[in-house]
Amino acid sequence: MTSQHKRCTQRETQAGTQRAKRRRKRPLPYIYDNPRLMEQFYEILFEEDDRLTVYVYRASKDGYVIKPWLYKCHPFQELETYIRNHFGAGRYGIYIRREETMLIAGKICIG
Repeated sequence: MTSQHKRCTQRETQAGTQRAKRRRKRPLPYIYDNPRLMEQFYEILFEEDDRLTVYVYRASKDGYVIKPWLYKCHPFQELETYIRNHFGAGRYGIYIRREETMLIAGKICIG
């Protein structure tokens, strides 16, 4: 009989079969329902920073994004008008990053 605990032995045998943790999916918040988020969104659209990138996705009724992204660009003031003219009315997920850092993740409805 060995001096190991049962728990230690189980961990060793289960190490190869552990599954990766699943990230909980959360619906995106509406940008225009949150004053702080809306203020940040407009500040970023008016910024002139080459490190900023906007990703535009279609969004489902539940608020989840539908991949792959529709449009990737630097932020500009007429982003919503551009989306409406090129992709039509609907729900869109907007992600804005500065290099690797996520600044804003939200949803807008364009009619």
